[in-house]
Amino acid sequence: MSAAPPAAPGLLRLIRALAEDDRVGAIGLAEHAVERHVTAFPKADQAVALDILLRDLACLQGFAPHLTGFISRVEGHIDRLHRSLTGGLV
Repeated sequence: MSAAPPAAPGLLRLIRALAEDDRVGAIGLAEHAVERHVTAFPKADQAVALDILLRDLACLQGFAPHLTGFISRVEGHIDRLHRSLTGGLV
């Protein structure tokens, strides 16, 4: 079995750039980008898309540990989205 493909590389670059920049409103922009990314998938695939994004953010955090705080906040948003997709059964 092969590994799942990475989330959109452009999304990860955007999240990293927003985290590095650390401007007011950056987290809101990152959360919006995540929502746009996920809604591009059919409803049945959105939970998997979120899981892949969480995996890729964990990898990004490993490469750039100084971004942990920002990435953790994005992960929290992804968790909330995931719960809303599954009716809180996660």
